[in-house]
Amino acid sequence: LKMQGNADMRLDRSYLDGALDLNVEEVNLHKLGLVPRPLKHPFAFTMGAEARHDSLKLRLDAGDLNLRFRAHSTLKKLMEQSDKFVSILTKQIDERRLDHAALRQVLPSAGMHLEAGNQNPVSYFLAAKGISYNDFKLSFGFTPQVGINGRTAVHGLRMDSLQLDTIFFTVKQDTARMKLQGGVINGPKNPQFVFRSTLTGEVRNEDAELTVDYVNGKGQTGVLFGINARPLTEGHGRGNGVLLNLIPAEPIIAFRKFHFADNSNWIYLHKNMRVYANIDMDSDDGLCFRMQSDKNDTLSLQNINVELSRLRLDELTEVLPYMPRLTGLFSAEANYIQTATSLQVSAEANVEKLTYERQPVGDIGLGATWLPGDKNTHYLNTYFTYDNEEVMTADGILTQKNGKDTLEVSTRFEHFPLKMANAFIPDQTVAFTGDIDGGLYIYGSLDKPQMHGDIVLDSVSVYARQAGARYWFDNRPVQIKDNQLIFDKFAIYTTSKNPFTIDGKVDFRNMERPTANLNLLAENYTLLDAPRTRESLVYGKVFVDLHATVKGPLDGLTMRGNMNLLGNTNVTYVLTDSPLTVEDRLSGLVTFTSFTDTTSVKADEVPAMSLGGLEMYMSVHIDDAVRLRADLSPDRSKYIELEGGGDLNMQYTPQGDMSLTGRYTLSGGVMKYSLPIIPLKEFQFNPGSYVDWRGNIMNPTLSLKATERMRASVADGDWDGSRMVNFDVSISIKNRLDAPDLIFDISAPEDAAVENELQAMGAEERSKQAIAMLATGIYLNSGAKGGGLSMGAALNSVLQSQINSLAGGIKGAN
Repeated sequence: LKMQGNADMRLDRSYLDGALDLNVEEVNLHKLGLVPRPLKHPFAFTMGAEARHDSLKLRLDAGDLNLRFRAHSTLKKLMEQSDKFVSILTKQIDERRLDHAALRQVLPSAGMHLEAGNQNPVSYFLAAKGISYNDFKLSFGFTPQVGINGRTAVHGLRMDSLQLDTIFFTVKQDTARMKLQGGVINGPKNPQFVFRSTLTGEVRNEDAELTVDYVNGKGQTGVLFGINARPLTEGHGRGNGVLLNLIPAEPIIAFRKFHFADNSNWIYLHKNMRVYANIDMDSDDGLCFRMQSDKNDTLSLQNINVELSRLRLDELTEVLPYMPRLTGLFSAEANYIQTATSLQVSAEANVEKLTYERQPVGDIGLGATWLPGDKNTHYLNTYFTYDNEEVMTADGILTQKNGKDTLEVSTRFEHFPLKMANAFIPDQTVAFTGDIDGGLYIYGSLDKPQMHGDIVLDSVSVYARQAGARYWFDNRPVQIKDNQLIFDKFAIYTTSKNPFTIDGKVDFRNMERPTANLNLLAENYTLLDAPRTRESLVYGKVFVDLHATVKGPLDGLTMRGNMNLLGNTNVTYVLTDSPLTVEDRLSGLVTFTSFTDTTSVKADEVPAMSLGGLEMYMSVHIDDAVRLRADLSPDRSKYIELEGGGDLNMQYTPQGDMSLTGRYTLSGGVMKYSLPIIPLKEFQFNPGSYVDWRGNIMNPTLSLKATERMRASVADGDWDGSRMVNFDVSISIKNRLDAPDLIFDISAPEDAAVENELQAMGAEERSKQAIAMLATGIYLNSGAKGGGLSMGAALNSVLQSQINSLAGGIKGAN
């Protein structure tokens, strides 16, 4: 903490009389233990406060945040006036009648003004939480002459993908009412949704009302709906409670206009908690909402029926712009019956042809009934239907035994379809088939319930679309005994009969800290056997051996073991977005784009992936016969194919950090690629090339060399003749991946004269010779008679210029 302060106070006054000035240059909240990590910007502010016989003042400045407060009284008087205002307001609420004129008379005279941009401690703190804004303004005043008035607004609010242009709230009071309005406005330039949504209210002396108004970007009213609340007491109307009236006479909901049949628009809440209702809202296309008390039931204290029929979900999501896109017809019914000795609540809801984000779900339904019994016993029955078939039921009893709450719940699954989940999986990266059968029985005290049962995965499989692979799950029941989920060599199959098995238990006996003790085993397991498809990111075959254990609490699991990538593996990865970008011009060869360079790529910082506290240590052996390939172009004409092996050690920490150590050494391989002015060539990787990891999995050290054998004519000394010579043209990549060196070279191992000539050149000159050979197929040697390029001085000059430029761009490429 680094700060300066000045203060003065008069002790001979009967009131607080003094001033305070603070200049806080820096507060290290991290060292004080208030924040988990150091802040990117210093936490600093200045503050001043002053109290005199006729005023109170407060100012606070921190970056572009400025706060001002002033009251025309002493501190003691301000507190007394505030207490008197609260006392009168409380009394008026108890009497169910407000007197705004009386309330204004006791208001203190005070005002507050706050402005903030995005360069202050508050904005920095919100930015750490993924929240940002352009500016914030607040201005409120309180005086007996004008009442309570104020306005606040936030502009340019962004939270994750949510972006709101303006959020505002205003209040204005006169002698008869207080007007309130708040809302959200997205202007025409908002990249997500354009709309205006407001909530307008008035608090009058004897009633209050609130209205929601939503208008979309086309100027169409999607919602115009409100409620008026009027307290009713003995001697003023009927009964003793609150009367609620729905307004206006023709409300709009989901862009549809409704009308009330025979003025059926009211709900009455009596102080004895009884509810009377008569609401009948209808639209022109059959959509209706009803909430009515059953007048014919003379035996019950209350009997209320609620019905919502044929609500189109697509129209509902139109007025809720940030809600997932839904379609389907929603209907619901509910019934509430209360007698002198019993109570019953039942409800049913269903959606016809439900879709979620344009993905079909189906016809679904849900029902529940609640019945209270004697001695604090409650009975609950629920069911779930899919395509008009009951697929899940649950019956439960909640009661008290020996002063403790206990429950007994029996749940059954009857062909519960897993395909319903497919619509909710982002981008449909995986798809489930099959259904769940079995049951679960839960009983005992609420704090330590007991669970028994079994779950059967009936023909369940999951299809990974981008891998083009399907995985089948064991049909044998998974047992639940004494709060333990038991895996008895539970098998997962692909295309072969060798399964991946899970053996062990997940223990829920301590519900606050469940644990796992699992063994994972696979021998010659077909992890992937997928053909190439248009959507494939990976295809081919992958065979592995796996021996691993997973142990510990579920929020802090530890995984140990080893995995062998077997020699019959032959897999291809489709490289859709490579950091290696070959520019389509001759001024440079290769551009390695650093995604930390915000001048070229604007992206939010991606947090480290976390697996929920998992700690993993795995040794990985890659057999020397494993073939790994990456397609670099959609037509597969450009690719890299590697053959080799190695031993790696992978570590993953609970904090989400991953590291890799070890070396992958090539025994062979091919790179087929084209570069500016260089046509498609096929290079053979030299055995002994390697990729070496020393911790950072994304930044290994490279030592790769690929060579192509070419044959070209070379001038034969001083004679006019020539001879054919075999050349080895190579490309080498060395150093770390984040700063690689790209080197071209050429040699003539079978011709001593040419080899000596090449070795006499410098590395830069040999690089030009290598590029010229790749680009033209000609050995460029201007020093020998009859050698060099003989295609015209002008064309020769242009090609020489481009080769020099290209060679210069290669040097130290990064």
